[in-house]
Amino acid sequence: MTININNLGVNNNTLSSNNRASESSRNQSTESATTATSSSTSGDSVAISQQALNLTGLEARINDAPAVDTARVDSIRQAIEDGSYSIDADNIADRLLDSDALY
Repeated sequence: MTININNLGVNNNTLSSNNRASESSRNQSTESATTATSSSTSGDSVAISQQALNLTGLEARINDAPAVDTARVDSIRQAIEDGSYSIDADNIADRLLDSDALY
């Protein structure tokens, strides 16, 4: 497919008949050249990098993983209910500062 970007923003009515005829013949010759080129090239190949393969594998693992670790949620819920869940404010503050340093 060929896209003609000549005369962008110019109304077709303002083009002279000479320009229209030459533009039409250019488009036809370009289209026939494109068709000839696309039909004669048949040995194309694609190579996928190792990094792309790794990313594809990681994506599959993520898609297979559950959205929520229900066992962990249940254990934390139980610890909160029985009063054994402890919060370490210093650890939370340190992790917040570390995460802020990453950005």
